[in-house]
Amino acid sequence: MKTRDFEDVYRARDAEGKAFRWSRGRRFHSTHGSEEFGGGVKDCVYLVNSDIHHGPEHYYGPDVVTLGCSFTGGMGLPHNFSWPHLIESVTGARVNNLGRPGSSIESQVYRFFTHIVKYGNPKKVLFLAPDIFRAQILETKRWTEKTLFFDDELNTYVDTDYRPYVHTNFNGEQSLVPVDVMINVNLKALEVLQMFCEAQNIDITVFSWEDTTLQILKSCQYPNLAAIPNHLSGAKLQATKEEDSQRLWWKFPEQISSIGISGCCDLHPNGYWQTKAWTVALDRTDKWKRPHPGLHSQIHFAEIMSGLRITNEMIKEIRPWHEGTALEPERG
Repeated sequence: MKTRDFEDVYRARDAEGKAFRWSRGRRFHSTHGSEEFGGGVKDCVYLVNSDIHHGPEHYYGPDVVTLGCSFTGGMGLPHNFSWPHLIESVTGARVNNLGRPGSSIESQVYRFFTHIVKYGNPKKVLFLAPDIFRAQILETKRWTEKTLFFDDELNTYVDTDYRPYVHTNFNGEQSLVPVDVMINVNLKALEVLQMFCEAQNIDITVFSWEDTTLQILKSCQYPNLAAIPNHLSGAKLQATKEEDSQRLWWKFPEQISSIGISGCCDLHPNGYWQTKAWTVALDRTDKWKRPHPGLHSQIHFAEIMSGLRITNEMIKEIRPWHEGTALEPERG
């Protein structure tokens, strides 16, 4: 089932007269709780393609398809600050990014197959897997997908407004959603993707930003896990309160717990928007104090998923797609 990622999509033209669409992402942000976001964040301006994804139009016969959740979709960032488009900028590969906030593993596998029907097989799949507990379930009354997150304290699934979720089946009977079933669904979907890629000679690399998910994939001896580059496996550093809050909320694995912290490497931001989005993304508000990873972390995710070493020279010229246009948010 197709889920619309954005509301309030506007049309505009660039300096060369080419039409494009953009949004401040009211629905995009409400995936993580409409109450916190209150309908969008002023610094977040999203380029919206015809498939209702964040980013430019997709390529036919792409080199790479990237899968994942908000970390991959670039929530809170210009699309060219997200790790898939950083890989495209550095390598020149043609990348189609299918990442979407709130996605489960299973829903991203479904999106992959609907995508290749239209655009063809890629040469490579890069999957930064979301929380394996996350679920997307069909609501039979509305015939739409409902995004669910597992709440450790409540020991049950909650919806995007963090309310306990009770599912109603086709017969009108109500029940809680069993977590082990959702984990099995996600693992089976990943196995199907793996088998398809093997059958079609498509390279696949998988990693996860979420600790439990990465441990489960390792315990299952998943064959295509990304290796963490040596330069990212240094000692843990002292994080700022903002960085600590982000890491506690998103439950980064121990192996990457220090990435994106100031001083974790010799990278540094260039220009106004790289600096503003360096530590954390631009989706931080007074109510929502747990923003997504900033450009610094996105660079390291790009390194993990591609196996490349990215330098300051490579990112020096990367500027937001909206810089210098009427859509650029006011600086201050």
